[in-house]
Formats: sequence, C-alpha cells, structure tokens
Amino acid sequence: MDTGDAAGTDHESTAHATSAPRGALLYPRRSRIFTQSIYEARELALARMQAEATQARSSGIVGVNVAVSNHVWGEHATEFLATGTAIRRLAAEHRLPETSPKPTFTLGLDS
Repeated sequence: MDTGDAAGTDHESTAHATSAPRGALLYPRRSRIFTQSIYEARELALARMQAEATQARSSGIVGVNVAVSNHVWGEHATEFLATGTAIRRLAAEHRLPETSPKPTFTLGLDS
C-alpha cells in the first residue's frame, strides 16, 4: 500500500486463537497451552500491523488499540484486532525553521 505524501494511514490486523477446551481449569497444562495461544495470537495481530506499516514506509505507529472479541463458530474462538495509525516523518522542506518561536507553555489535553 503506497500512502504517497500522507502523514498517517490507518492500519488494522486480525489474528485468531481458539479458546480453552472444557475443563481447562481442572487441567493446568491445558490452561498454560491456552494462555500461550492467546498471547501468540495477540502478538501475531500486532506483528501483522507492524508489517503493513513497514510496507507503507512509515516511521512508526501511533494510537494503537488491541480489541478482543470472543466468538462462537462451532468452537469458541477469540479474535484480536490491532488498529493504529502509521506515521511518516516530515521531509525537511515541511519542518519549521530554527528561528521559529518555540512554545513556552504547553497544556496537555488529557483529563
């Protein structure tokens, strides 16, 4: 995906993991396997998002969110949806000159 001169592009990736088999709480080994599968699926969704951002020649990703949804498709399944905005550094001609005034007071937007 070519983003041209865009400063940001939204990306999303999805990965799936099957949920724990019945009785997993009674069998600690199954719980470990389930936990590892969930962890790997989450990491896979993030890795896919990073790969898409790299392909778009971005400098990084901001506003990352990982949504988790549980579905029942015959077997139980957990879906991880990783979304974020790929950003690219500005070219030199878009930067302010060093002589530009710098802010002396910055007010955050967080509550």
